[in-house]
Amino acid sequence: MTDYPHLLAPLSLGELRLRNRVVVTAHVTNFGSHEHLATPRTAAYLAERARGGAGLIVSESLAVHPTAGPNTFFLQLWDDAAVAPLRAVTSAVRGHGAAIVAQLNHGGREHNPRVTRRPLVAPSPIASPKGGEVPHELTVEEIEELVDAFAAAATRALAAGFQGVEVHAGHGYLIQQFLSPWSNHRTDAYGGDVEGRMRFLVEVLQTVRSALPRPTVVGVRISADEFAPGGLDVEAMREVSRRVEQLGLVDYLSVSQGSYADPGTFIPDASHGRLPFVHLTRAIREVVDLPVVAVGSIVTPEEAESVLAAGTADLVGMTRAHISDPHLVRKVEEGRTEDIRQCILCNQGCYGRLLTGLDISCVQNPAVGRELDWPEFPPPRAAHARRVVVVGGGPAGLEAAWVAAARGHQVSLHETQAHLGGQVRTFSTQDGHREWAHVVTWRERMLARYCVQVHTSSRADARTVLAQEPEVVVVGTGPGGTDPGGPGLVAELRARAGPDLRILTVGDAAAPRDALAALTDGHRVGREI
Repeated sequence: MTDYPHLLAPLSLGELRLRNRVVVTAHVTNFGSHEHLATPRTAAYLAERARGGAGLIVSESLAVHPTAGPNTFFLQLWDDAAVAPLRAVTSAVRGHGAAIVAQLNHGGREHNPRVTRRPLVAPSPIASPKGGEVPHELTVEEIEELVDAFAAAATRALAAGFQGVEVHAGHGYLIQQFLSPWSNHRTDAYGGDVEGRMRFLVEVLQTVRSALPRPTVVGVRISADEFAPGGLDVEAMREVSRRVEQLGLVDYLSVSQGSYADPGTFIPDASHGRLPFVHLTRAIREVVDLPVVAVGSIVTPEEAESVLAAGTADLVGMTRAHISDPHLVRKVEEGRTEDIRQCILCNQGCYGRLLTGLDISCVQNPAVGRELDWPEFPPPRAAHARRVVVVGGGPAGLEAAWVAAARGHQVSLHETQAHLGGQVRTFSTQDGHREWAHVVTWRERMLARYCVQVHTSSRADARTVLAQEPEVVVVGTGPGGTDPGGPGLVAELRARAGPDLRILTVGDAAAPRDALAALTDGHRVGREI
């Protein structure tokens, strides 16, 4: 008997059998190439989430036309060159038992003309609040070209080994721009009433379904409320959802929220609270019989189970939860939920880095994007067990200590303060930032799990460190590069130690924004020992 009967129950989307109800929804990684092709990093990253037990993985948005493209490293599916690299991704994911579908998208006015080197396009010449540039109003002939582009991309997705496609009709991108009276002021057949504004979506779905006859899965992602004055609210999207279901072309709806009128709602951070938008999913679920995916700050198995048990949705998107801990589902299956490395909803690595054009990372999980070099869990056993002393119990020291211990070394950790965690622990005591405590408490559990000897209120100088006869000493240099054991600890160790002692330093977090660098440094050192 499991405590999560709904979460772990299988589900069929058409004839595609999912092993559980957990979805890793589409999210940009910036792991692609300059040619906008998937890379081995893309494959390794998604494969790790499949290895961890997720039921369904949705690729990041694949641009269907050269006028689409948000950033330097986006992925495309508008020509055949994309097929082979994506086949490596699907093979890796399916090899671990997860299903995978391709998200097809065109961003319209929300894409970046400096990247595409083409004019922005949209249903109407109305500037986005994101970039401010007035887009070119699509002609009917250009609309028809884009409809065909979606179908052609769907055909390539099938050739690449995807088991279906998800048409992105949310988040303020091109299809939603047609759906919304806020961004669609056309007076022809593609504007006006709801039937006219839905025409582009309907034609895309018709051509995609023609290209992908059943049992291949077709889903649609929507924003249940775009949070824009004069835009699509939940009642309008209930009507759109009803009409989509009546077409008989779609196998599921993935219900998100937001547009670039309020982009913070796409990926709500901790300030929104927990499960801030599931009421929108419930409103859509009430008017359709299609399987529905709920998203939005669903972090813990308990939260996911509650959403499913209440009938709010049929599947749950736990994307950031899987960035933080790719093995979340496996740990649930094995009754090890206390070992889950919980997402803290800080959005620093998974979203904030994207805003500056960088690849994604995770404050909780230093291995994100490094899966080729650092298989996430468990760390590999070392060939020879060593005695390791870690001085400093900030994030870097904690990470180095548990990783080294997991590799089979005998590890002791010394921290001057009465508690572990350094600046991050202090930060987590403030209202609005309490989720940060998980950065420390998860690592404390790993220290206990791997039998690290922890000494708090312990100021380790060179004499006490060397008395333990270590083979390796790891010194967390602390904020500003100070030695936690006192000024000159590293120099004194090097002066007094024999030639066989290995001394390593790890930088620590001067502020929570530095925690990612500190944890990555600690993880690297832990793996080197």
